[in-house]
Formats: sequence, C-alpha cells, structure tokens
Amino acid sequence: MANDNTQDINDTSFLDKQQLSRFHVKDVLFILLRNLHWLVLFAVVGALIGNFSARRKVRVYESNAKILIRTGSGLNIGDNDVREGTIKNALGVASFYASTINNEIMILTSKTTIQKAVEDLNLNTTYTTKTRLTHRSKDLYGISPIAVNFANRNSQAEGSFIVKIISPTSVEIQQDDFPPIAAHFDSLVVTPMGSLTVSRTWNYSEDNIGNEIIVTRKNLKDVADAFRHSLFVARDDDKNSIVNLSIRDVSALRAADFINAVIKAYNDGAISDKKRIISETYDYINERITVLSHDLGAQESAMASYRSQNELLGSGDIGQNYITTSLQSSEEANRLQNELT
Repeated sequence: MANDNTQDINDTSFLDKQQLSRFHVKDVLFILLRNLHWLVLFAVVGALIGNFSARRKVRVYESNAKILIRTGSGLNIGDNDVREGTIKNALGVASFYASTINNEIMILTSKTTIQKAVEDLNLNTTYTTKTRLTHRSKDLYGISPIAVNFANRNSQAEGSFIVKIISPTSVEIQQDDFPPIAAHFDSLVVTPMGSLTVSRTWNYSEDNIGNEIIVTRKNLKDVADAFRHSLFVARDDDKNSIVNLSIRDVSALRAADFINAVIKAYNDGAISDKKRIISETYDYINERITVLSHDLGAQESAMASYRSQNELLGSGDIGQNYITTSLQSSEEANRLQNELT
C-alpha cells in the first residue's frame, strides 16, 4: 500500500495532459500560414461561384404610381364634419361614391385599357440576347440596338427569330430550320414571320456588330391578358379617391412605361367619353331647338290669325315662354360647342 501511494504522489503525467489541452494561438497561426494557399484558393473559388450565381439570377423590379380618380360628385368622404357625414350616409351618397370609385377601377383595369397600353408600347414584340459569360437571357427593352417593324402590324403571326448584325449596313435573319436571310437596314424583307423591316435605334453602335438579338412576337391579346393579371390596383384608403398601381417586371423601364401608358389610356378614354356625351347633348339640344322653333312659329301664326280675326292689339304674348326657352337652349348649345372645340 505504501508503494502504491508513493507512485501516485510521484506521477506527474497529468501535467503533460494539461499542457497538451491548452489552446495555443501560435499553433493555429502556424497551421493557417502553412495552408494559406488553400485558403486563398477556396476564397477565390467561392467568390467566383457567388458572382456567377448573381449574374445568372434574374432581377425583378417593381414600379408604383398613384392617381386621383375624379368622380365629378364634388364629395369629400374624408371631411371632419360629422353632421355632413351623417347626412351623406342617410341619403346613401357615400355608398354611391364608393361604387363610382370601384367602377372607375374596373375601367382602369379593363381589357380595352390594358390592350391599348400594350399596343401603344408595342409590348407584344420583345428583344433579348444571351450574355456571353453566363448565357443568361437579358431583356433589351429600351436598350435594343435594333427595332423590327412588321408590315402588317395587325397580323396575329407568332414566333421568334434571331437577327445577327453582320455589318453597319446589313443583318442576317435566322429562324428555326429556314435558311438564313440576308437583309439591309431599313429595307423590306420577306420572312416566314411575314414582311418586316429591321432598323437601327439610338442605342446602336459599332460594338454591336456580331451580336445576336432574339426577336419574339406574341399575340397582342395574350400579352395584354398577362400584363392585366400582373397589374395590381387597389384603393389607397376608403376615405379618399386615390388609387395605387404597381407591377413587377424584369425591366424597370418597361414597368414604369406600362403604368404610364395605362394611366394615359384611361385618361384618353375618359376624355373621349366626355366629348361623346357633350356631342350627344349638343345634338339633342339642337333637335329640341328645332322642335321649339317649329312650335313657336305655329303658335305665333295662330296668335296672329286670332288677333286679326278679333282685332286684338294689346294682349300679352303667350309665346314668350317659348322664346325664353329657345334662347336658353341656344346658349347651352353654344357652350357645349365651345367645350367640344
């Protein structure tokens, strides 16, 4: 027993174990320096992979706008007059106001309005290209070096083809299994997609020689339906007539242009409707003036005949009401005519 205790007392191997378990910064630095070339290699490879992934990722942009819908009612649902608000609710005016705003939103997002915007911007024809490094499809809306104009714009022909810029004056059109077609800029050429003309845009430069532009043409109604479903329209607040519009697209410029085109098409439609109403009102008033003039003439003839037969000289003019009504109608017709011009 004494010898065992002596051995335990003299055993200092645990000191070596404690020393081995300690953390030495120098050792870690030595390991890092010894494998520094591998660390640099891994960092470079990771950066390249990250950059490649970022370049291949398709960026989506969002464009927003606010417009004020004018109902012509002169109402302000957001006023603080409690008594006036109570009267409006009692008369049902507030619900009519909300219904009118909803109707205007339906007109704003109607197929007619959206299709007019798509047609004005020629959005059923798109231009894309493949990037050299990642071969990602890049949209060229607003920055395309060429523009393709179809002779029959109303044609429903669909498809895609490649326009390769050969020289400052010529291009080559490639489509599916058809032989390549050589063409000059601004010259009409017959292709499987129909007759078309390839023109240079303001974005064209000598650096574009050798580039291949993919031109895709889709059905106008299908494109309009796609944009219509992508457009988000909602009221800003139930207490005002402000409407929010937003859309997402891979091209920030196209998203902004589309919203502006929708607003323009909506305003043009409202102006056209107003002119049509004024024109019809003007025609109706003119028709009434003609009828009143005829009735007035007949009444005056009858009164003249009556006076002549009865030798009446100082009686009042019963037809004065017809004259007053005719003058008022003429003034209203002139006012509407001025609005039309």
